[in-house]
Amino acid sequence: MLKQHRKRSTNRYGSPSLIELRFTERINNDSQAIDVGIYKTSYPNHPPYYGRFHVILRKENGVWKILVDMDSSEDGTIGEAQFLAAKPME
Repeated sequence: MLKQHRKRSTNRYGSPSLIELRFTERINNDSQAIDVGIYKTSYPNHPPYYGRFHVILRKENGVWKILVDMDSSEDGTIGEAQFLAAKPME
């Protein structure tokens, strides 16, 4: 469903960042999916930022489309331990 679990992007300061996804729950059939997990965003010279994500997808004409994408830091309670406990993309 998601082709990349690591994505490089540029933040508002123009420096590169890395986003990594790991999963705590994945439910799907041939046309619908729900992915829940932990993401880690890394910036050069800054500590990483962690959060929980929820994504709802639907397959339309053979293409997976995101219907809902939510994330939260859960008041700073998400960290490296939760990230490492989640499953990497297979």
